Amino acid sequence: MNILCEAALLGWTRLLHLKQPGTLEHSERTLHLSNWLGRELGLCENQLKYLRWGALLHDIGKLGIPQDILGKPMQLSAEEFQIMQKHIEYGMRWLKPLEFLGPAREVIHHHHEKWDGSGYPLKLQQEEIPYLARIFAVVDVYDALTSNRPYRKALPQTEALGMIEARMGSHFDPAVAGIFLSRIKMHGPVH
Repeated sequence: MNILCEAALLGWTRLLHLKQPGTLEHSERTLHLSNWLGRELGLCENQLKYLRWGALLHDIGKLGIPQDILGKPMQLSAEEFQIMQKHIEYGMRWLKPLEFLGPAREVIHHHHEKWDGSGYPLKLQQEEIPYLARIFAVVDVYDALTSNRPYRKALPQTEALGMIEARMGSHFDPAVAGIFLSRIKMHGPVH
């Protein structure tokens, strides 16, 4: 059953790829990284399933974002960033009826929250942020930093890891980010 669900969710992610090339690859990479980090953190199989599902669908709301904003080859203006933030709202609205997604919806809804409360959409802080979303936030940012974006080239892994380390306790749960960094350094490059 889980394999069929993941195949269906991957199909939905492919729809987003039609609108924003590269999204499918980002979702697949974050799925694998999330699964890896979740195992390093000792999650049970059920938690890992929801974390993977959240990874696959975390950007599905971008289907509602105008193409000129998604593909803009430079940083977004403040107005454009407000529009981009709505992808969380759209994704949650579309997926709310799908109760089988369970805690995966928390990953989708809260992966842009920050440990210090400066994130969105609800400005949750610390343990108010669901644990799976805190795990996914580290993985999502790492993959975004180490991948090409319309507005910048991929950063070297060492620079990306340095940025994550600098944001422990502000952007990221320090315990989750600490495990991520220590395991990456132990196991070598991940991507």
